[in-house]
Amino acid sequence: MDYDEFFAQYKSAHDLWAFGRLDLEAATAEVRRLRALGPSIEPADERRTAEYLLDQ
Repeated sequence: MDYDEFFAQYKSAHDLWAFGRLDLEAATAEVRRLRALGPSIEPADERRTAEYLLDQ
């Protein structure tokens, strides 16, 4: 997966959470889903950035 595609999905989930449109259960599921995409993110340095974002 391209990092830009991952980041768009991450940003969407983050915005939904930040504006109260995603409850805790749904947010947790979304983080799990995004984390599962992590190993496929290229290039590797962008993968580390994605992992960092999800750890926050």
